[in-house]
Amino acid sequence: MEKPINNKIIAISGEPVSGKGTAVKAIISKLEKQGYEKENIHMISTGEEFRKFFNSIVDFIKNLNQPEELKKIGKRPQLQQILKNKEYRKVLKETIAKMQNSNIDLTNFSISNANSKSELSEIRRIVDTIIDGNIQQLGEKINEKNREDEIWLIDSRLAFYNIPSAFSVRLTTDSEIAGQRLFNDRSRGKEDVYKTIKEATNEREKRRLDEISRYKKRYNIDLENTENYDLIIDTSYLDVQTIAEIIINCERSYRENEEFPKKWQGLNSQEQVR
Repeated sequence: MEKPINNKIIAISGEPVSGKGTAVKAIISKLEKQGYEKENIHMISTGEEFRKFFNSIVDFIKNLNQPEELKKIGKRPQLQQILKNKEYRKVLKETIAKMQNSNIDLTNFSISNANSKSELSEIRRIVDTIIDGNIQQLGEKINEKNREDEIWLIDSRLAFYNIPSAFSVRLTTDSEIAGQRLFNDRSRGKEDVYKTIKEATNEREKRRLDEISRYKKRYNIDLENTENYDLIIDTSYLDVQTIAEIIINCERSYRENEEFPKKWQGLNSQEQVR
């Protein structure tokens, strides 16, 4: 029997403000230093895809009375995936009607609004379904043939489920430390500006719990179930370079069927970077 193809795919999930973005950047930098060509390091973020979908949906609604602009927006890949499907088109029309009836202000519409507005729940379900399907198809396409010189980094909470062959990583962090990071991070948008660390900590914890609840309700999947992941790293007291090295080294051990610690909280015990 022919051995199944299992290319290098790292699926990275994480709690809010656990450092996924900075960890991915550090991983890419280390892979380039190891000799990977830039074009052979593929980065996919389902969060970014979600933003593209909802930015396009909001632009579409805002320009309903501008036929020429509407035509341009309708050609965006994200909207094409909705408009070409009869059921999805129906849901989009219903969503537009709900938003108009509720007089929702789209001037400063954010991704937080996309996740919280009840009027958007059905179109949000459609967008999730499309993205999940795209990620599953991507995993299948990657493993159609051996790609020894390439590596994929998938920033997605459900990649462990949609791409079973991926090396699945979960990043966690202490709630108070996450709150401090959120409070001190000035690179985030206006919606992430807080008066106190406690306020930032409470907001982060609310997001974490809402996320867990949403995925249980939508997919019947518990994001906190450690059995979902091959590697779990508490980023509270680890610098980003160390986190990146742990992920790269453990992924290599995983592919080579070598043992490695599954849970990492620091480097003060037997849990040393190989």
